[in-house]
Amino acid sequence: MLKIVYNYPMNNLFKIIFLCGCCLFLCFQSSLAQNSLNVIDANGKKQGYWKKYDDQGKLKYEGTFYNNIPTGKFIYYYPNGTMKTLSIISDSGNVSNIIMYYSNGKVKATGKYLKNIKDGIWKYYNEDEILISEEMLKNGKKESVSQNYYVDGKISEKINWKNGMKDGENQQYFKDGSIKTSLFYKNDVLDGPAVCYYSNGKIMVSGNYNKNLHDGVWMYYTDKGEVEKKLTYKDGDLIEEKIFIQPVSDEKPKVKIEIPQMPE
Repeated sequence: MLKIVYNYPMNNLFKIIFLCGCCLFLCFQSSLAQNSLNVIDANGKKQGYWKKYDDQGKLKYEGTFYNNIPTGKFIYYYPNGTMKTLSIISDSGNVSNIIMYYSNGKVKATGKYLKNIKDGIWKYYNEDEILISEEMLKNGKKESVSQNYYVDGKISEKINWKNGMKDGENQQYFKDGSIKTSLFYKNDVLDGPAVCYYSNGKIMVSGNYNKNLHDGVWMYYTDKGEVEKKLTYKDGDLIEEKIFIQPVSDEKPKVKIEIPQMPE
């Protein structure tokens, strides 16, 4: 009887065995990965890698849990699938350094959470990813100096904070960098000298606040530095008015200026 013998080189045989082993390993790993997704252990705690979807089946977030505590990288998504927040979590879930994004992919804010409370330096950007404000927080409350910016990067405002309340001088600036207003706060209430300037550097209005009320003499000037009128207040009530120059317009910028809220 004629026998046909196939002689495979040993190195080819090893290659075939190796490839088969790799395929089996990958299949096992894939099966293991599917079985280990969104795991809740016997104690009811989340473990391992999780993916959470909304009612429409769209991915809301993905990340890793250890004993029900998020750890490492977590990504949150907008309904359109773009990244909303990137969070790097450490210290047993107590610290989270984050980057927030607009739906167009541009950075919206950067900062840190300490035990789920804002802490440290936070920076905020507009939808063109231009820095518009930054602030310092401690235990979720503003501290030190916060700054707002024009789109060209120049400072538009400086605000002093203490324990979450305005405390100290608050300055606003024109786009050319010259001062626009100077106000003083104490425990979040206007208290102290107040000065408002024209863009040419001349004083427009000067006076004093006492616990959020006009107090004492308030002087108004023209843009040429001439005295326009003098108003005298007591506990917020006008008790005397002297007109030196009849104004062309009665409209004057308010010295008490509303500060725009920081974006969340």
